[in-house]
Amino acid sequence: MLSKEVEKTHRVKLVTSMLFLVLAFHTFEVHGIFFPNGLVRNGKNVCEDRKSRTVVYYVQVATVIYHHYTTNCGTFGWSRCRRSRTETGYKSQMRFKRDFDTHLSCCSGYRKSGNECPKAICYLGCNNGGTCVSPDTCNCTSGWTGPTCSLDIDDCSPNNGGCEQTCNNRQGKERVCACRRGYITNGTKCIDVNECRLQQSACICAISGSNDNVCGTRCRNTDGGFQCSCGKGYSLYRGTVCRDDNECAVNYGGCSHLCVNFIGGYNCTCPRGFGLVKEKLCEDVNECENNNGYCEHTCQNVYGSYWCKCNEGFKVDSNRKTCSDIDECKLGHHIHGCEDYCNNTRGGYFCSCRKGYQLTNNNRACTDIDECAPNNITGSNEMATRSACHHICTNVEGSFLCSCRNGYTLMYNKKQCKDTDECQTGKHSCEHNCQNTDGSYRCSCKAGYQLSLNGRSCEGTY
Repeated sequence: MLSKEVEKTHRVKLVTSMLFLVLAFHTFEVHGIFFPNGLVRNGKNVCEDRKSRTVVYYVQVATVIYHHYTTNCGTFGWSRCRRSRTETGYKSQMRFKRDFDTHLSCCSGYRKSGNECPKAICYLGCNNGGTCVSPDTCNCTSGWTGPTCSLDIDDCSPNNGGCEQTCNNRQGKERVCACRRGYITNGTKCIDVNECRLQQSACICAISGSNDNVCGTRCRNTDGGFQCSCGKGYSLYRGTVCRDDNECAVNYGGCSHLCVNFIGGYNCTCPRGFGLVKEKLCEDVNECENNNGYCEHTCQNVYGSYWCKCNEGFKVDSNRKTCSDIDECKLGHHIHGCEDYCNNTRGGYFCSCRKGYQLTNNNRACTDIDECAPNNITGSNEMATRSACHHICTNVEGSFLCSCRNGYTLMYNKKQCKDTDECQTGKHSCEHNCQNTDGSYRCSCKAGYQLSLNGRSCEGTY
């Protein structure tokens, strides 16, 4: 019986301890701190915001420990019974609680001013002079619309803004009516302009400096515009300017060669060397028929021109009419081809050779003259040489040499020979006496001697 009561007591303590533990781990909600942030409660656009925060604290927790043991029991203590006892221990444990703080702040979309929040906030802004009247809501100035007052109100829609012709919408401003060219604006209406009555005519003549209307310019007013027209020989340029027609620009005005445009008309002309026939056709002129084309030698007509030609050995002067002799000798050997000398003549030239040479059959090359060769004397049957040597002629390249037979000496002219007086010069072989003869000499002996067979020595006659 005692054992059951002890066990019951232990259970009550255990439940009490467990309840205490549950309560210990529970997080209590308590009132926190009040943060006004410079604002007053119930102020304009002031909002309250409760913010929770967790607070940490520590408690002492009791813990029951059971100890079991065996002891003597029963009558006379002969039995063994199981017994238990408790022991209470304490330890520090972390606990949590939740505090709620009150914060005052401007309601969403408002800005603080003083201790209230009277000013609305438009986060995208209000453009073109608009004002922010409530969160992200703009009050736009005249001519603008949209969340940020960035959209222009089109005053020209609908019905073209009431304008008769053109309506010009202006951003943020009242629309303006305008008229097309040729009209003037009168409020929303357009009135035609008579351009032809303006002080400066709308149609003009391009011929500068002309007092009269040489172009025949005419102006006709039309609704919203005008039309210009021009006289004969003129055409309209860019709708308002009368300028001369260039008839030459189209197929040369029908001219076969040259077309010359002038104010109000044109003429056909021909280049030099041609003559105009039938107003537009050009034919070749034969300049050589008139005074030989003023050429000194020969006139050669060609289509549309002519040229002067010179005879062989002449060249045309810079005036292209007269002729001058060509000095072939100054042009070089590749022109005249003379081996030795070139001699210019009017209209030609001839070659010549050095002394002792003569021209070959081509009249340019030179060959040696054989002065020693006999030639017929014109008008007689006799022969003679060019050398005129008295006795012997020896030909050499480009010249010749004269020599004499034995017993003769060549004279000063190197051609004639004269007898050599061997008796005077001592060039004889006579033993006694020497007697000169033409081309030789004779020997003779003194009295009592006679000439030997050799004709030179003498022998006694005794």
